[in-house]
Amino acid sequence: MWEKEQVGTIIVDSGAVVISDMAFIVPPEEDRYARRNESAEQTIGTPYGACFNGCSMAFATGGDGEYPVTVERNSDGRVVSVTVTFLDKELDL
Repeated sequence: MWEKEQVGTIIVDSGAVVISDMAFIVPPEEDRYARRNESAEQTIGTPYGACFNGCSMAFATGGDGEYPVTVERNSDGRVVSVTVTFLDKELDL
């Protein structure tokens, strides 16, 4: 049986979230604002888009805030999906 569990939250201050391989995290010697702007540009006028030469995906969150992160595991305990909830379905009137 697969199980879901809320494992934490992410805090957003740019109105967008990036899913990326750890290798694409900004090194200290790079301009983090330029990298942030590169990812944020992908969500202007659209809810998502590729960034960092197509190696990552950026998603508009609809605003700043703290959002829950849920993982789903298979029967072996392997993570099969990760979900970040930006808007609660029950509250979306």
